Amino acid sequence: MEIDDRLSLILPVPDRPLEVPDQGRWDEIERAVGTRLPPDYKAFVSTYGTGSIDDFLLVFNPFSDRPALRLQEFGEEMLRVLRENRAQGVDPPPYPIHPEPHGLLPWGATDNGDWCYWVATPAHDPDRWPIAINMSRGPDWFSHRGPLTGFLTDLLSRTIRVPFLPEEFPSSPPIFRQFRS
Repeated sequence: MEIDDRLSLILPVPDRPLEVPDQGRWDEIERAVGTRLPPDYKAFVSTYGTGSIDDFLLVFNPFSDRPALRLQEFGEEMLRVLRENRAQGVDPPPYPIHPEPHGLLPWGATDNGDWCYWVATPAHDPDRWPIAINMSRGPDWFSHRGPLTGFLTDLLSRTIRVPFLPEEFPSSPPIFRQFRS
């Protein structure tokens, strides 16, 4: 898997990415999550490793040593909160919630507490999953046709703007900062 050249031109790739998986470990992650994951996401994690974009946007790395950075642990917490909110009628999401068909599946978060998801539809084709971002402590949602690296490319090149993200994000040029142990 290789990262999209457009994204790597905007967001320089680390010389030595941290916590990069070997290819065989993705199968166990997909079994744990309960679905195949988008190939561009796997390429992003394999290329960039663990870190954040502009010290603001985190793309979960299922291979991180830190549970707060892992897709499985933090993602499951995000889904639990969505389910509780929906059950209480508090800002219910406009989408089903994984593992429901076509449900939201977490891939990242911002330092402001905005949560980032795939909308897993069509279920059999993760290459085509759209992106949905939920505003921190609010009902607003932003959607993008996807895939993840297309969203990141559009966001970091300022082709699109997510209305509830800070005006100063992303920086010019954006930086991927690795998290060190």
